[in-house]
Amino acid sequence: MKKTTLTMLCIGACTSLQAATISINMTDGGPGGGVAVAGNTAGAELAGYWNTLGRDGTGKSGTDIANLLDDTGASSGVGITQSAAQGGWYSSASGFSGTIGNNFMTNFADASGAYNYTFTGLNAGVGAVYDVIIYSARGFSNTGVTKFDVNGETLYLTNESMVGDYTESGWATQGEAENNLSSGNYVRFRNVSLDTLVVGIEGLDDATNGGTLAAVNGIQIVAVPEPSSVALLGLGGIALVLRRRR
Repeated sequence: MKKTTLTMLCIGACTSLQAATISINMTDGGPGGGVAVAGNTAGAELAGYWNTLGRDGTGKSGTDIANLLDDTGASSGVGITQSAAQGGWYSSASGFSGTIGNNFMTNFADASGAYNYTFTGLNAGVGAVYDVIIYSARGFSNTGVTKFDVNGETLYLTNESMVGDYTESGWATQGEAENNLSSGNYVRFRNVSLDTLVVGIEGLDDATNGGTLAAVNGIQIVAVPEPSSVALLGLGGIALVLRRRR
């Protein structure tokens, strides 16, 4: 009589299926800037390791802007540079405080003009395809419309009060952003594939609500798993191999 036995095999290194995430917190260097250590979880993509960038573009809290930490706390080889110094704000709290409505969202860089952040080494340090998440909540009534540009795609957001739950927004036109005040506190650009990425930020005059300042609280670069990895994740990284024996 023949029996069919199911043998479970792990394909490759199962732990390698975890997508890489690099997270940067913007601050002016105050004690609420956050520290890139385990336990300081924050973000729409919850991350426990956060790099800290000062308003002048320098690393704070031990951050090396030429070699950012990924979400495992390992050096990624990814670098970031800021084209010009910005204004900023920080709360007096120390580090992050919880996962939602936390101190992370009260630290930001702001500007009335245009500037950019340039990331290098992303394909090797994160993955061939990734999402870009940009957080924006200034919390003052004189905030303008923030224009975000990533890989030729543009989104607009106006946020003067929303700091609670992480809520995705982003509008195709400046007028839509003005008419949907505080509709969300981050924008997400999907399926980006550049090894060198330029994130453009510009503060625009808000003719509806007032203000001219752009706000950026943080940026996350989140790897998108390859289709083969997604399939393996769906199976828990396990293949079922049929083996017949008598």
